[in-house]
Amino acid sequence: ICKMDPLEEQTFALAYQTMRQTEAKPVPLPPAGSHYVKCRVPLVAWIIEVSDALKLSNVTASHACYLMDRLFVSEKLNKPSERPMYQLIAMICILLASKYIETALYTPVMAELNDMSENTYSLALFREVELSALQWLDWNVNAITPMNYLKPFLALGATNDDTTNQEISKLVVLLLGLVLQDFSFASYPPSLVCAGAIYSG
Repeated sequence: ICKMDPLEEQTFALAYQTMRQTEAKPVPLPPAGSHYVKCRVPLVAWIIEVSDALKLSNVTASHACYLMDRLFVSEKLNKPSERPMYQLIAMICILLASKYIETALYTPVMAELNDMSENTYSLALFREVELSALQWLDWNVNAITPMNYLKPFLALGATNDDTTNQEISKLVVLLLGLVLQDFSFASYPPSLVCAGAIYSG
């Protein structure tokens, strides 16, 4: 097992404490039997696919799904008549998550995301919905997801074999991607979900 030096241990402890404090705050979720939850699996799969195509990180894709769940707490959105807007909202969540997580170099622009939907929506509507989403979120796009815990947790149990570490990381990322599509895991603490995926891997 690789040991951290004192500075790394202090940094990890501070980051871990901050993440645990953040995840302890209650997060409203849509009702389990709602229309959105019934449509959620393909939306999450599409977010993962688009994020991968745009070379965004796994943390960004997970963050986007977290924001999407928060937005669909709104009864105005969570109904069958609004289904044509679901893909647009998913794109908005990718945009917001990438602005929060990625560097400016890798943050996609609206037109680039709209291409992924074959330009279904106007850029004017894109901007309007982005602003509405931010207002609904009270301009708070912070989130802690299981992916945030992946690197620090793996660092604690890392071996001296880089190939082994990479294989373990790939497997856990795959498991967390599957978990992300299952809404029943949304109510569990992200740290617990990540630890469970690592243990299963």
